[in-house]
Amino acid sequence: MCRMIGSVHTLAQHFLTLHIDPSAYRPKRCPQCGRGV
Repeated sequence: MCRMIGSVHTLAQHFLTLHIDPSAYRPKRCPQCGRGV
């Protein structure tokens, strides 16, 4: 039961992060050259 609740909480966190900062789930840009997807 604890594990299930933990998974639900983690899933909620993922959705929250996705809503607030969608770029967090995209590949990071190269800070040096400024290129990347």
